[in-house]
Amino acid sequence: MVGTGNGTSFSSPVMAGLATCLWQKHRDVTNYEIIEAIRRTASQYHSPDSLIGYGIPDLELADLLLTSSKPTASRIHVFPNPATQYINLWFPDTDEAGNYYEIIDVTGRKMQDGRIHSNNQKQAEINVELLIPGTYIILVHGQYNRMKGIFIKQ
Repeated sequence: MVGTGNGTSFSSPVMAGLATCLWQKHRDVTNYEIIEAIRRTASQYHSPDSLIGYGIPDLELADLLLTSSKPTASRIHVFPNPATQYINLWFPDTDEAGNYYEIIDVTGRKMQDGRIHSNNQKQAEINVELLIPGTYIILVHGQYNRMKGIFIKQ
């Protein structure tokens, strides 16, 4: 017997399984936080439609979003958040602020990078005025470590 099906019939069980795996890794977050992380990484997050909805999610990036929201030794604090022109970075757990940064959007594209110039080893300021509004991940590469944070550009 041969039948027909559509994309939703095939993708829903796969997405349910992937969401469950993500939730198993991040047991301290709610189901709504898992859903929102998956949505925010989808290819059409900013313009969903009736054909493919939010689009194709990036579960690796969703994992990074959920990991970045947890306080860890490798986390940097980003403020103000949401930001308009500048973000300030505070490195609470290290004396080394790092010397290179990358700003990545939720689709994984590098949107900005550069060197960090800081008079204070624990704090730096970065101009984000040219970024379009959205959610971003900032990665700071130090001599011995890599730190990350997340912010929203208005």
